[in-house]
Amino acid sequence: MDLTHARPRTTLGRAERPSAQWSRIPVTTSIDKALEICETLSRAPRGMSLAEVARAVTQPPPTTHRLLGVLKRRGYVRQDEETVRYSLSLKMLDLSFLALGRSVLRLHAYPVLREYVLKTAERGFIAIPSAGEVSYIWRTGTDEVTMRTVYGKKIGPPSEAGDGLQRLLSTGAPVYDYRGSEVARVGIFRHHGAHDPALAGEHRRASDDLARLISMRLGHLAAPVTA
Repeated sequence: MDLTHARPRTTLGRAERPSAQWSRIPVTTSIDKALEICETLSRAPRGMSLAEVARAVTQPPPTTHRLLGVLKRRGYVRQDEETVRYSLSLKMLDLSFLALGRSVLRLHAYPVLREYVLKTAERGFIAIPSAGEVSYIWRTGTDEVTMRTVYGKKIGPPSEAGDGLQRLLSTGAPVYDYRGSEVARVGIFRHHGAHDPALAGEHRRASDDLARLISMRLGHLAAPVTA
């Protein structure tokens, strides 16, 4: 029997399924190689030379150099001008913060605001202009608070009468992240009443303190105060 043109037998008695064939093919796309470079650099706090990176990822130096160039151009990798060594930038961290974004802000703002409103019975808020989102928190019991989040283009406490900001006063201060970028505003709101400069000043100082505490939790290091 001539087996020259015979098809290979399989356990299924027919040609192997495409999915099984592809599962055995090693993944060597440019994306995989670039991610492997990033993972390798993440374990090298002092950076790596081109030769070291190429050896670690088992890729030819020209290929490694090309991928490093792309990563450097996109801001994921930086190269020291003096040592010419490569290391990761903070862009991965930036993307993580963008992904977590509002959740991280609320996570860090909630305990600070909760402690404040329980202690003072004032009403606090955290506004995220980029998302058109405002979260309000107020005391509803001895050790209980309520938080409500609203969405819209206008940033600020809404009126209970449904007419925007017309019947509320608010005092806010900027919240900064680890990069020093303003990411939110936090403060105190109350219903309109007689103008009280002392109360307004107290709210302003309280808002500044709240913003400072939340910013610190986000990794912001405020500049030292100079006389």
